[in-house]
Amino acid sequence: MQGWELLFRVSENPYGFGSTLGQGEGMYLEAVSDDVGYNQQIREREDRMKRGRFTTADSFTVDEAEPGGPFPCVPRTDDMIGFLMAHFQCVGYAAIGTAHAGIGTGTLTFIPIDNPPDWSGTVWGTTTDGIVATSADIFSLNFDKIYGENLETGQYVNNGLQILNAVVTQLEFAQRLGEDLQMTPQLEAKTGDVSAAFGVNYFPDDTTGAGSMGSFSDIAQFVDWQGTVTYSRGGVATSLELQEINYLFNNGQEGRRRLGTKNRTRFPFSGRPQHTGDLQWEFDRTDVLDDMIAKGSVAIKSRWYGDDLHWMEIDQPHCHLLPSDPKGAGGDSSVMHTQPFRAFPYNGTPASIVRICTTFATKVWSFPFGEGTYDA
Repeated sequence: MQGWELLFRVSENPYGFGSTLGQGEGMYLEAVSDDVGYNQQIREREDRMKRGRFTTADSFTVDEAEPGGPFPCVPRTDDMIGFLMAHFQCVGYAAIGTAHAGIGTGTLTFIPIDNPPDWSGTVWGTTTDGIVATSADIFSLNFDKIYGENLETGQYVNNGLQILNAVVTQLEFAQRLGEDLQMTPQLEAKTGDVSAAFGVNYFPDDTTGAGSMGSFSDIAQFVDWQGTVTYSRGGVATSLELQEINYLFNNGQEGRRRLGTKNRTRFPFSGRPQHTGDLQWEFDRTDVLDDMIAKGSVAIKSRWYGDDLHWMEIDQPHCHLLPSDPKGAGGDSSVMHTQPFRAFPYNGTPASIVRICTTFATKVWSFPFGEGTYDA
């Protein structure tokens, strides 16, 4: 099998956490690397006092699996929607015009929920103003890794990995000079199947002409020159000659098991969420260091613009700069500076507000309409 045979597909789970029914159509994704797996765990008991120098075979057991992993990819405004919801768990939707022929157009606003969601039900977290979040039931994804057609088992037989009921415990965005915007969701799933059978219908339309389970996005990716970053203190913007910006959203979730179950059953919000990042540029000013030392609040907003109906922004209105010092470089090398920061909620405003404007298929993403059912 060759790397070009792989397909990666994400779909929503509109029937609630724990359901194995999944969704019909999904989005096929442009992967940067492949790090999602079944992640089978084993247990070896080398420390038991049992006569004999060698460990016996009965001391080895195959235990729980931990399906999931990081998935670095190049996002589009329509195929990132599910990952954002599976992380932030709260969305507001403002339609532009009227949805027709299964296509919705509008602005989706994602903010973190304040309280942990329920682990059953199909009422998703919502916001009407982009500031106050209403906690509800957990939203999860299904993720398919389709290996291809040339396996020994035969065409479309046991030809992929499927993980069900996945949440996004961490979400990263990275924009580097001369590169496309990259997104890395950390998927953590309840169940998985290492030998799922994906028939010809699971291949996207533009690959075989026979697919009915979704397609690749027709929307262009974001590139570095489409992104702008605004750094403000006291409402006054400062221009920074940035070469890189990184974001890390961490929900503080952990997988939990209980007696009588082999795999993880839920992923509670056991730690405080942290929204961090860093700015990187050729060091040319000290006022940012003054902001760091003064522990002053700064606002950082990044925006990627394709056109009026396809854009994305990450707005963090209350950030504190974390300790960092510029380091010298030898000779005529540039002195680069990396300034880490952390965003905090303040006066009722969320730590982070992520907005995207896009067109999307309502069969693929039905949750912006507040429905816990399949949107045909």
